[in-house]
Amino acid sequence: MIKLLVAIERRLRHVWNGIALRARSRYWRAHFGSAPGLVVGGRLRVKHPENVFAGEKVLIAEEVYINARAPVRLGDHVRLSAFVRINTGSLDLDAPPSQRTGHSGEEVRIGTHAWLATGVTVNAGVTIGEGTVVGAGALVANDLPPYTLCVGIPAKPIRDLPRDPA
Repeated sequence: MIKLLVAIERRLRHVWNGIALRARSRYWRAHFGSAPGLVVGGRLRVKHPENVFAGEKVLIAEEVYINARAPVRLGDHVRLSAFVRINTGSLDLDAPPSQRTGHSGEEVRIGTHAWLATGVTVNAGVTIGEGTVVGAGALVANDLPPYTLCVGIPAKPIRDLPRDPA
């Protein structure tokens, strides 16, 4: 009897998780300008969702945070793993210290088929090239070229990655 109850509980949990996944994805598609095929696999926090533009079949894992003071553009088939942070804003450091009350924002672009692994942080004004993979825990402070594997703090290319045949 207990085995039957455990099996029923597992099945109900599986069904509930599927419903929650579809509901989250539908909610964020409405905020990101349709974004066909968008999948949001867990909690996603976004400041200024009107500034986020997602391509087709973008996959966003749990606990991702996007601070979109300026536009964030996610290309088609982009994958954001768990705990990724994308920041487009920072303090306006061009002002004297007594007047540093405002924030500035710079656009972030993430190219088609890019993959940001667990815990990657992306700073404002950065472009991540098409097909680029950014390793876990990396800090992206500068533009990254297409089709490269980039790791470290700050993230730097360590090797080229294969491209799709033309």
